[in-house]
Amino acid sequence: MASTGTQEKTDLLRYQMYIGGKWVDAKDGETYELIDPATEEAFATVPKGGIEDAEQAIRVARDAFDHGPWPKMTAVERAEIMRKAA
Repeated sequence: MASTGTQEKTDLLRYQMYIGGKWVDAKDGETYELIDPATEEAFATVPKGGIEDAEQAIRVARDAFDHGPWPKMTAVERAEIMRKAA
């Protein structure tokens, strides 16, 4: 049987959002496909985060900032972390 040149859905990479130290799907389970512009084929699915997901991310980020080590660090220490992340 000849190949149609399309990927099966099972071949797609699957990504999640990182919220509150955990990899999670969108609350409503919605996703969308990322398309490779060179081939015009889908290569991955990503969560389609909604308002509820954004609000959760904001809440945990605010809590981490207020109660975590970040506000106690110097600007130099924070810059070093940002450089490593980049």
